[in-house]
Amino acid sequence: MLNCVIHYRDEQAAVFCLEDFPELDSVNIGGDKRCEVCLADKWNAAPVLVSLTRIDSEAVAVPGGEMPLEVDGKTVSSVRVVPGTILKCGDFSLVFSGDLVDSGKLLLWRIGRGKAQYASLGYGANLIGSGSECRCVIEAPGIPALLARCWIGQDSVSIDPMAAGHGIRLRGRRTEGTVHLEEGEVIELARGVQAAVLDKTRLDRALKSPNPFYPELVTWQFAVLGAMLLFVGAAFCYTSFGEAEEPGKAYRSVNSLPRYTGKGEDDYLKELNAIWIPLLEQGKYKAVQADLELLMENPKLPETLRERFTAMNQRLDAERHGVRLARYYRSKLEIYSPRAMARHYQGIEIQSARWNKGVENNLAYWNAAHSHLKDAMNRRTEAGDTDHSPFLKECVSLHEQIDGILAFYRTNQDIAKAYAKGDFSLALKLAEQPEFQKRLHLYQDCGRFMEETKLGRDLHRLEMMSADPRFSPADLPELAGSLKSLQERVAKKKRWGSAFKEPEIRRRIAMLDKFASGLSSARQAETAFLAKGDGDTLLSARQVFWQLGLSPLFAENRYVHEKGKMFSGRILQAVEDEKLPLEERGRLLAAERSMLLDDQIFRSRLDALKEKLETESNTLCDRLYAEWCKAAPAEKRALAEKILRKALPDTAYHEWAEKQLSGHQ
Repeated sequence: MLNCVIHYRDEQAAVFCLEDFPELDSVNIGGDKRCEVCLADKWNAAPVLVSLTRIDSEAVAVPGGEMPLEVDGKTVSSVRVVPGTILKCGDFSLVFSGDLVDSGKLLLWRIGRGKAQYASLGYGANLIGSGSECRCVIEAPGIPALLARCWIGQDSVSIDPMAAGHGIRLRGRRTEGTVHLEEGEVIELARGVQAAVLDKTRLDRALKSPNPFYPELVTWQFAVLGAMLLFVGAAFCYTSFGEAEEPGKAYRSVNSLPRYTGKGEDDYLKELNAIWIPLLEQGKYKAVQADLELLMENPKLPETLRERFTAMNQRLDAERHGVRLARYYRSKLEIYSPRAMARHYQGIEIQSARWNKGVENNLAYWNAAHSHLKDAMNRRTEAGDTDHSPFLKECVSLHEQIDGILAFYRTNQDIAKAYAKGDFSLALKLAEQPEFQKRLHLYQDCGRFMEETKLGRDLHRLEMMSADPRFSPADLPELAGSLKSLQERVAKKKRWGSAFKEPEIRRRIAMLDKFASGLSSARQAETAFLAKGDGDTLLSARQVFWQLGLSPLFAENRYVHEKGKMFSGRILQAVEDEKLPLEERGRLLAAERSMLLDDQIFRSRLDALKEKLETESNTLCDRLYAEWCKAAPAEKRALAEKILRKALPDTAYHEWAEKQLSGHQ
């Protein structure tokens, strides 16, 4: 259902519904009394402002006179009308509204500190303002009938300001033109009117909060307290994985250590290593460091040996820090093993909002772990003597495990991006990677996710096939077979994930079915003309291709547009050749003139042919009229019927013959 509200400047001039005229192929709007939608005399409208032509379930608007038609500031010769379309013709505005497919998103708004209100949003253009034609009606002083227009796509939200002097403010700044929004982002639609686009879950949370646009601020103090507790707990866990000795304790006196006698330094170090190596193997780094500190207190210690002890102490610091860090993250790997994570996320749909949030959090955590370990490895490497570092050896396997986890979560993010773009071929290619599948198969939702991804890939492939400008009736069998298989798979499916909207999938399949049906009807019309070649099949084929050419489904299809031009040329040629009777040529010419040709060359030919046919028709009718004047009363009716057939529509002879035959003198 397509509704329309007509405004003259700031006043409402008329309201109508296209369904009010079910029997008419076109609806004229203007000041003429014969128009289906007649505007009152006080509006001083042109005889015909706009003409709406019905095509299937859609409508196309064209200017009714010399006054240009504008859409979004651009002058157009014709435009497809859908809910949300706003046409301007001089001082008149035509605002169209109608039923939209529910998108699952809602507009939340609040005037000042009043009660928050909301309205559902559909896919496409949603009108916002105080007018009755708006989907989101904001009743407040100063709000114009049409304030803004909100566009909802599969993965995008944007708002266009529609009223002069009412700009949109985003992040405290006034914007110009279209504003692209993230879900939940707060804007100011008009002075004192805050608004945001939310899903149903976030809306429920917002309505329960004293501050609906920033509900998280209400529990800010609790969040900070929780973060502090988590930080303290993490710090405790981090430090508790170190060695077991008491920090800073001297494990022996200086007298219990070998004394340097001034002989070779290397021999002296061998004696010390014999004591220290067993301690290091037990992870007692601080005990060795305590011995080094005792030895370096000796004022007689050679400077070269002191430097060697200092470098050794730095290596032990780096090693001790690295080992403690490795132990901490290894324990986390055990807690967050693939199977443990799969158990934690059982019952959560893959690629749902909650799943993606978990992926994001885990990716951030393990990226930080990877960075911490890398810094510790660099510090240990810079300290030297890397051949004798248990930490560096342990980090090799530790890094491999963390890299595997990161690869899994990064692939999840790449799949989410592919889903958002509708590139299901890429999503399936990523999901079928062997390493990814090993982890994914642990999740209960894996089967449904893979099935829907394959379905999305096949649907996307058919859409790309139909969008190819080279698609022709020769490709229909392949499209029809694949489409039937896809429809059977969808019919059998009982459960759908949140990332896949069943109504949207069915809508896209219906559009493909409509495309295939349209191309099939075009092929049938062309075949019928080639078989018969008469005026009826020629006109029928021309009308079929003209209607398909107006549909967005065939906007780029070469077959439809080339054949449409060919049949148009055939009609003009048939009129020019004069092989058909005059009345047949007149019918063909009238039909061709009604098909909204934009080609100026065709228009010139049509005008020239019309003049030629009118001259021929008038000459013939002059002769017949002269015969009628002399004929006996019994013969006059037959001659009037002949004049009616030979006269072109909208001519004086045509009107005269109609009156004669209806009994008027």
